[in-house]
Amino acid sequence: MKPAYLIYSDDSGGEADAFRAVCTLSGPAKVLLALERELRRVLALERVDELKWSALRTRAARLRTARAFLELAGVGLAAGALRVDLVLWSPGDQGLAYRQRSDAGRLRPLYFEAWTRARAAWGPGRWNVHPDQRTGMRWQQWPSGLMARWKKGGATVRRVSEASSGRSACVQLADLLAGLARLGAETGPMAAAAGQRARHNRAALLTHFLDCLRRRGLGAPHGPGLLPGRPPQLHARLLRRLPTQT
Repeated sequence: MKPAYLIYSDDSGGEADAFRAVCTLSGPAKVLLALERELRRVLALERVDELKWSALRTRAARLRTARAFLELAGVGLAAGALRVDLVLWSPGDQGLAYRQRSDAGRLRPLYFEAWTRARAAWGPGRWNVHPDQRTGMRWQQWPSGLMARWKKGGATVRRVSEASSGRSACVQLADLLAGLARLGAETGPMAAAAGQRARHNRAALLTHFLDCLRRRGLGAPHGPGLLPGRPPQLHARLLRRLPTQT
């Protein structure tokens, strides 16, 4: 029987931001389920209901939770048991065809791109895919060419179903990493003074994650931030030309 794999995904940012990002966590099902349990223990210990990048600003408990999440991610990456695929793009650099699509039409090809990178890395297997909940994504309607690529590689997609971030700690970790990737890719001026404390705290989390990678012998990406992904299990790419299959 083919091995079982899981994917959890989330995205960060909007059209008004300098960058948007999609993050995918992937690995053997038993590893992702164990990671989910450990992440939930952290949430319970810190009494944090849900870790969201948008709410990760100044509260100490949330910041401690985020650091613990990143430590667990570092352990999984160093063991070769977890893979992270990050796809970033700049909305402002896109053309008319991109702007004319719905937001779901913009995002779906990027999610599919991240999932396909993960599948190619792990090889043949049985896959369950769990993106965060988002209106109008039509996850079951895969482009025929994309499904053919998965089948040709020996992969079977058993299930694609949304996982609420409030109920999935792995989706929360994907959201955190997507947010950190966006932050690391930014090269513009600092945010307004009212938001500088939150930005400082988020930047400290990015530094903490890079230190996690170094301490485990993975080597940090050669900036900015997580770009380009250098450790074998961490792949971050800033796409200039976006996939268009929807």
